[in-house]
Amino acid sequence: MLPNTRLFADQMNPKLKIWILSDGVPGHVNQAYGLVKWMSDRYEMSCLEISARIRARNLSRPWMPFLLRRGRRGARIAIFAHHWKMSVPPLAVEPNQCLMAEHKNHSFLDKLSDNDVDLIISAGGNTSFANAALAAWMNCDNIFIGSRRRLDSELFKAHLTMEPVGKDNNIVMELAPTLIDPVKLRQDAPVVKEKLGIKEGNPVYALIIGGDGAGFRYQRDDWLRFVRMMKRYRDQDLAQWLVTTSRRTTRKNDTLIKEHLDSLPEGSVFERVIWSDAPRKVMQAYLSAADRIFVTADSMSMITECISTEKPVTLLYPRLSAPNERYRKAIDGFVRLGFCAREEERHRIGNNANMRDIRSTLLDRLEERIEVLRLRNHEVLS
Repeated sequence: MLPNTRLFADQMNPKLKIWILSDGVPGHVNQAYGLVKWMSDRYEMSCLEISARIRARNLSRPWMPFLLRRGRRGARIAIFAHHWKMSVPPLAVEPNQCLMAEHKNHSFLDKLSDNDVDLIISAGGNTSFANAALAAWMNCDNIFIGSRRRLDSELFKAHLTMEPVGKDNNIVMELAPTLIDPVKLRQDAPVVKEKLGIKEGNPVYALIIGGDGAGFRYQRDDWLRFVRMMKRYRDQDLAQWLVTTSRRTTRKNDTLIKEHLDSLPEGSVFERVIWSDAPRKVMQAYLSAADRIFVTADSMSMITECISTEKPVTLLYPRLSAPNERYRKAIDGFVRLGFCAREEERHRIGNNANMRDIRSTLLDRLEERIEVLRLRNHEVLS
């Protein structure tokens, strides 16, 4: 189901009407919601999440750039080439209440008006076609985060990337948006520690573990090396460890990690979550409680979330790592800016990321590109 005019407030409502397009990939969806969360400091918004998936992807994708160069007629065909679902978004912004349901016919296209949406936001190449098609059909502005998949840059009002792509609409970010709020993490830390049963005194270190992917592959020796590192900091700093694996870690690697963790002296690990045994979403709590964070370097979204805490972050690499050039350059940029350090750089402890400034700079640049944002900035209007 796609939204219609009944789902929104009166046209005179000063709230920004935003559609977030989702491909179901948590890292992509969280980036889009992260940007909306950042924007909520400046703008009053109502927001809808719309799931967009390409039908017969292998057949449809090669035609999308051609179609989207054909204006609204091509956009209509591109819209037909997607499955659409709509869901209630998280409470980070004010939701419009509606059920999730797949729309079977596309007569809604003729019922929509330009007033139904002010801005379309999405992240990840899988949503690039849907983003461009809906923006062309609805005659509204759009923001896209990530690789544009051979689409003309002009199809996006603002294209957000970590590396420059040489286009006027390109905004190069210091750090991709996340849902992590460092101020709230610090405020919540005493309560989180109390719930976890952590007593004040010794420092708390968190180990956030991903898995194979992005050119990274883990073996037994890598997990042994990471656990030896944990013991070193336990001996050196009397650190208490919080450890969580993830969906991508796999049962095989989880088993190896447990085996090595069990070899640590008693009391070294305060709490651990092994995803394949008993999955629990504890990352936000662990990031709140931690004084220092260690994260495997295979996930850009995990790295970005850790940096966004403004706490010291150390990246851990397996012996076998060959990320592509774009990924490597992004991490090199983080290290160069002092947002994080690599495992071998033990002398570098700190995090120069100022999330307030990073957020403000990005929003200022978006306002330069997108008129509706300038008009709805309540900081200026007030």
